[in-house]
Amino acid sequence: MLLSTQGLVEANAQRGFRVFSATEDDLKEITLCLEVERLGLTWSLQNGDIAWEGQIIASHHALSRVQSEVIATIESALAWDEANRLFRISLTAACDSPRLIASQVQLYDESRRFILAVLRKQQLDFTSISEN
Repeated sequence: MLLSTQGLVEANAQRGFRVFSATEDDLKEITLCLEVERLGLTWSLQNGDIAWEGQIIASHHALSRVQSEVIATIESALAWDEANRLFRISLTAACDSPRLIASQVQLYDESRRFILAVLRKQQLDFTSISEN
């Protein structure tokens, strides 16, 4: 039920749950995540301190290590995805807006199925995603 409230699955009467199908319109909506992240980063740059900067450096280092070790397996793709998620969250951690951060996390979680689908097809340029 929690996944259905988050828009990740839909309930079918008498049939249980199924993952929402991914459409072009869904993908366009999820790109809103980038705009939320940009706003959060802007606010974080205004409010961030040395501890926040250290968190950015540490999470970027972890992401870089995972990127350099990625092989075309789902396990490495999941490790990269988690490192990428943590790095993006760290960028906005100092924005002083719990709602913005919660929105960012939800939008990123919704976009994961698209990112992982592309990873499975080995069509992903890691640097383009982590630098956006």
